[in-house]
Amino acid sequence: MSEFSEAIKEEIKKSGQTLLYLSDASALSLDHISKMRQGKRLPQDAEKVRKLIMALQCSEKVSQTLFSLYKKERMGREEWDCMQEIKKLLEAPNSFLESSAEPAKKPPKQESMRKVRVLNSRTEVLSFLQKMLPTCSSVLRMATEEIPEAVVELLALSLNQFQIRCEHLFSLKTIRVADGSLYNLRFINRIMPLIRSGKNYLPYYDYEEKADDLLPNWLICDQWAVGLQRDMESGIVIWEEEQISYLRRRYERKKKNKRSLLRHFSDIDQWAVWITENRKHYLAEMQTAGFRQQDVKNYYMEYGPCFLNVLSVKLLEKHLLLGEPEKSGLIQYWILRKQQIDQEKAVHFFTREGLEYSISTGRLSEIPEQIYTPLTIPERIELLEKFLAWVKEPDAKVYMLDDRQLNLPIGTFVYSTVSMVDNELILYLGREDATYCSVIEQGIADKLNRFCHMLEEGEMICPQEECERIIGEMIEKLRGGILK
Repeated sequence: MSEFSEAIKEEIKKSGQTLLYLSDASALSLDHISKMRQGKRLPQDAEKVRKLIMALQCSEKVSQTLFSLYKKERMGREEWDCMQEIKKLLEAPNSFLESSAEPAKKPPKQESMRKVRVLNSRTEVLSFLQKMLPTCSSVLRMATEEIPEAVVELLALSLNQFQIRCEHLFSLKTIRVADGSLYNLRFINRIMPLIRSGKNYLPYYDYEEKADDLLPNWLICDQWAVGLQRDMESGIVIWEEEQISYLRRRYERKKKNKRSLLRHFSDIDQWAVWITENRKHYLAEMQTAGFRQQDVKNYYMEYGPCFLNVLSVKLLEKHLLLGEPEKSGLIQYWILRKQQIDQEKAVHFFTREGLEYSISTGRLSEIPEQIYTPLTIPERIELLEKFLAWVKEPDAKVYMLDDRQLNLPIGTFVYSTVSMVDNELILYLGREDATYCSVIEQGIADKLNRFCHMLEEGEMICPQEECERIIGEMIEKLRGGILK
């Protein structure tokens, strides 16, 4: 018996409904329902299971729990857990956009700290780091196996507050290892505050096995170093210059075999060049690759709807605040991207909140607000009408995410292809020299693609009729002057 079969058996009993009635309501055979209750058979048609659950007339919360248990069993526990970690990764709040750092405090004199040689608890570890991180005059070199949430938060705050450049070495698991992708996703989720802290954080990884070092976690500065146990509950402090120099050399040798987890873009122009060239290579690859036709598609998931293909050159020229040649260059990249979108077999996902934001403010979520003026009400109406016409096209694959199940924050963008080459989770950091940042790792790319497939199959998205109705209502509100 599985969790789903036990739960559905209990709810069928509570409902008092006959198996014949449930069979008629769901189009599942009596034998299928009977074996499903015993855990001997699992329906593959999710819509029939949904109808079966609806026929039980249980509460919305119980219905959601039942369907979640069904999806978990159908997908497999490891894959289900990976999808939950992807969801967590996508829903991480973009609080990094707000600068809340307090003025830097004067660091303590190192002479007063040199007596500290042993750290006996997590409290002592955090206290030492809090006092000594401000003294990192150049680079903090960090190599870890596991890194507790409290240490991540302290480091993320310190990197911003004291402008510390942090290089971080760690190992991930290959997707061939059991739970490999799940381990990687959980690790990336753990260090996400550091990733969002900006370009001063430089993570490097490999797929090597974990070392059997006595102290697997090291933080190394020019003046001091800390070696910590796997749980970072205790460790030793090193002050001797010769020993620190040895650790730095060993660290640099280890770094040579690592790959960069992140790709940073200093501004929208640099990002636009990358996107255009990346998609050009993908389109060329699709002409020669042996992928099945139904698999040759791109997935785009972002906060606001993709208005790129319904914008006009005239509109961009009117609103862009850039001088020449920056304005002309950006418009040319937009023209190329529009041509590429017309060639791509693309699936687009957007949020209702992002749509409302764009329509109520005249802002487009994919373009930084500081480089253009907001669209006027008539321009928003025209843009939304074109977008609705596009959504209604028979071949269009444009879906609105169900915000009751998935909350994608502003500044998060996903690009995924079947080729798994340069698939990206892109974050808008809005920081100097790091306006955009993309997370690149094979296991994450694979699970992002699977997550997008799951959405396209009907998970966590609104029915198309509801999507079209909401867009139509927004157009009418704009015309009536309700949305301003």
